[in-house]
Amino acid sequence: MSSYTNVPQSSQGNRLSQENLSQSSHITVNSPASSPEIQTPAIDQANRYQNLQPRQPRTMPWISLNRSQLNDGTPRVDTTAPQPVWDRARRELRLGNKLIKRFKWPAENQERVLDAFEDNGWPTHISDPLEAHDSICPKRRLHDTIKCLNRKQINGLIKFRGDGTGLGVLLQIVNEGE
Repeated sequence: MSSYTNVPQSSQGNRLSQENLSQSSHITVNSPASSPEIQTPAIDQANRYQNLQPRQPRTMPWISLNRSQLNDGTPRVDTTAPQPVWDRARRELRLGNKLIKRFKWPAENQERVLDAFEDNGWPTHISDPLEAHDSICPKRRLHDTIKCLNRKQINGLIKFRGDGTGLGVLLQIVNEGE
C-alpha cells in the first residue's frame, strides 16, 4: 500500500529534498517520451496568489431599488427629488405637490406603515411596524398591507415592496417617465 505525501518527486520516483527545491528555481524533469530535458519553473507557494485580484460583487438591481445606492453600497442622497409627505389629518399621501393616495375610510395597517415612514424621515427600508395578532400570520399581514398600499394610487409615483424576509418594507420613488 502506498501513501501519498506532498513532497515533489522526480520522474524516477526519487523524492526531492526541500534544500534542492529552494536552491534552484527550476526543476529538471526527465521524461522517457522526450529525450531533451524540460525546464519547468518551481512554484513558490507564498507568491502563488499574489497576482490574483478579488472579484467584484455582482450588482443586483432588485436590491438597489431606484438606484438608491452608490456602487460602494452607501445610500445616495438626492436633494433635488421631492420627499413624500403623509398628512395623517387629511389622510393623504403626497409626493411634492402631487397627490399619490387618499384614504376615504380608515385603513389601520396602511396608515401605520405610512406613519412609520413619516416618523423615520422616509428611509428606503423600515422594519415591520404592524402589531402582532394571534390569528394572522405577520408575514401575510405585511404582504397584504403592502399590496393595498400600491393599489388604487392616483399617481403611481411611489411603490412599496417587501424586503424579501417578510419583516420589512422597501420604499421606491418612481420617476414620471418609468
